[in-house]
Amino acid sequence: LPISPHISSRRYGGPSRAPKGVKQRRTRGGLPPAWLVDVSSLDVQGKARDGSLDSLSVKELKSFLYYRDAALSGPKKTLVSRIEEVIEREAQAEEQREQRASSEQLAPPPPPPP
Repeated sequence: LPISPHISSRRYGGPSRAPKGVKQRRTRGGLPPAWLVDVSSLDVQGKARDGSLDSLSVKELKSFLYYRDAALSGPKKTLVSRIEEVIEREAQAEEQREQRASSEQLAPPPPPPP
């Protein structure tokens, strides 16, 4: 059997990296990181309003950011400022959703087709 020149140029097993623009999952092999803690019972937004995010541990700060797919590197001050940015972005997105929903409710229904 002759060997096709196209076969040798193919990669075996697919690409080693995800294509550009495609987000890969953080977990590898289905296991979460060992430092990940449950932050669902913490009032992170309330602590951000009070300015008391410094009272949380680095594990708790990173866990909050992990669940929001934000960057996890840096010292504690950087993590605190990043959490404040994430909370602000989430609040702005929520306001935009509410404005869209209220404008859709106020808009008259389109006329039926003839």
